[in-house]
Amino acid sequence: ARDGICDCCDGSDEPAGQCTNVCAEQAAALRAAREERNRLLQDGFRIRSEREAEGAKIRDGWQAASDDFDRVVDQLEREV
Repeated sequence: ARDGICDCCDGSDEPAGQCTNVCAEQAAALRAAREERNRLLQDGFRIRSEREAEGAKIRDGWQAASDDFDRVVDQLEREV
C-alpha cells in the first residue's frame, strides 16, 4: 500500500507503472507445481497398490505352505 513493495501480483497496491503484473506467471508456476504434486501422488498410489498386491501374493504363498506343513504334521502324527 504505497510502500514501494509490490505485495500484489498485479501491482495494484502501488502507483501505476511501479510494479510489473506477474499474476499470470505466478498462476502458471502454481499450476505446474500442483500438477507435479498430483502426478507424484498418483505414482505413489499406483506403487502402493502394486506393493500391496505383491505382499498379498507372498502372504498367500506362506499361508499355503503353512497349511501344507500342518497337514503333513497331522498325517505323520496319525501314522505314529
